[in-house]
Amino acid sequence: ADNSQEGLGGAIGVYSNTDHSISVQHSHFAANRAELSGGAIFVYGAAELNIFASTFLENRSEGPSSTYDRYGGAIFADSVVSLSISNSLFGANYMEQGNSSDGAGGAVYAQLVSELNVYNTIFAENESSSKGGSVAFDSVVDLEIINNNILSTVAADGAAWFGNITAAEISNNVFADSQSAALVTDNSLTVSNN
Repeated sequence: ADNSQEGLGGAIGVYSNTDHSISVQHSHFAANRAELSGGAIFVYGAAELNIFASTFLENRSEGPSSTYDRYGGAIFADSVVSLSISNSLFGANYMEQGNSSDGAGGAVYAQLVSELNVYNTIFAENESSSKGGSVAFDSVVDLEIINNNILSTVAADGAAWFGNITAAEISNNVFADSQSAALVTDNSLTVSNN
């Protein structure tokens, strides 16, 4: 807890290839900070990234390098074949875009992922100064967001933001008390029982 990194991944930074799997279970990440992306965890390239029964509280992606794009107040994942987040809690995580041209994901940002699943997870009081106060996902082939609570989110553009999603199931989620739209996307997605 309370780690700080000038670049990527305040607590954990992993650069891998698609032969490796990463699992985070029953873990607690609090008050970590990365100047660029992944306030707690940064992963680039992996076969699998599994987050299970873990808590992420008050992690931040912010700092003086205001000209670089920032993503993921708690988690940043890029070029991961399969990403799964389940039975976890994300509270009061923050991503500050600063003067950069782009930024997204107050709690979680993921891009270039083949299969992305988020189940039975609570996102509460997360904040992004740009897109996706709780989650932001871009260039995902198969997305499932099922049985989650996305609550009290602050963002300029959506509690959840999705770009370039090929197929998605978004069902049985609670979106409440957000200061922007619950869901923002450029895609045609089916959303049911939310």
